[in-house]
Amino acid sequence: MAVLELKGLYLNEFMGYYPRDSIILDTQDSVKYLYSAYCVSFEGDNPTSATLFTQSGMADPDVIKIFNVLDELPDDVTGIAAIQTAVFVVSDNVSLADLESRFSSGVDEVENARTILETAGIDTSTKALFS
Repeated sequence: MAVLELKGLYLNEFMGYYPRDSIILDTQDSVKYLYSAYCVSFEGDNPTSATLFTQSGMADPDVIKIFNVLDELPDDVTGIAAIQTAVFVVSDNVSLADLESRFSSGVDEVENARTILETAGIDTSTKALFS
């Protein structure tokens, strides 16, 4: 997983989360934080609520480029599926057949992923999804 942003302090399934822009560890009590994150392994299993994560360094430089341009683009281009598709393009060079085998991303999401990648300065001409 590559973390895009901290959303906030997780409260519970009914109340959601309290927005925060930093993590505060001022107690011995266990706390949960909610993040916006994207998978960087197309073949990997989806995490569950029992999945534990540890920090292991920086994301791939192209994934960072993707994350850095998201605020420059309109919200209708930067939906979750489009961002995830763009990440899979740089992490696994997925094809349309690959995507269709696991997800129901539409043509708009593929085109939005292309827009994200091109805005990030990533050459899409050599990527399987666009050839």
